[in-house]
Amino acid sequence: MTFALQPGERGVCIGQSGCGKSTLSTELVRRYLMDFPRSRVLIIDSKPRYRATHKLSGWSLHYPRWARGDTIGGSIAVHSADDVMGAYRFTRCVILQSLRPNAHEVEDFDEEAFESARKLFRSSYEDSPTLLYIDEYYDLITGGGTSGHTDRRILQTIRAGRERFNSALISTQRPRSIPLPTLTEANKYYIFNLEYEDDVAYMQKHGPRMQRTASGYNFVFYERLRGGERIEKLMRLGLHETARVA
Repeated sequence: MTFALQPGERGVCIGQSGCGKSTLSTELVRRYLMDFPRSRVLIIDSKPRYRATHKLSGWSLHYPRWARGDTIGGSIAVHSADDVMGAYRFTRCVILQSLRPNAHEVEDFDEEAFESARKLFRSSYEDSPTLLYIDEYYDLITGGGTSGHTDRRILQTIRAGRERFNSALISTQRPRSIPLPTLTEANKYYIFNLEYEDDVAYMQKHGPRMQRTASGYNFVFYERLRGGERIEKLMRLGLHETARVA
């Protein structure tokens, strides 16, 4: 068992706004880059939340006030799927953002995100594993729960990523907004406080058993292991284990 994502694994991070969900997701991205020195990461940032450090031209990037989130050193911001693969010549972390630094919206951002995911998936292999991180999955799906769906290029990454050493991490506020194939294909879950009983019931039906209850900055880490085994831990955002259930 390892807390961080490994090549080919799929993770789901769920929690209400302000609980630490995005902070944890950023930590998982940084660990992936650190643990696998030849890896590459694509962050699909629809809010946007992240502050890249450079433009594709190599110049430093300065954001106005709308960008208040985390910064990953050396990252490059792009706004088109056509620029993603070229940016990897200069960085291992590319951030596809829905707003340009001048705050103008990127047209057809959904399509840019879907095509970027496809290109990352096709470029992934054992010696150069990749991680697709979608900061707010709800922005790329329609409907919700069992009726929700997203583009086949995202689902391909989630369903077939293991064979291509392509990991995926999706983040969202409510589990019922996650299309069922995404939830059931995941093998690692990071679950912060869920305020609605139907969200807890949905997770228990399609994912973790939820034998522990997260609160504050505590979260439940649940991992599916081969052979039907599972691990569930109650952890704190500082990543210290506070309890364990076999």
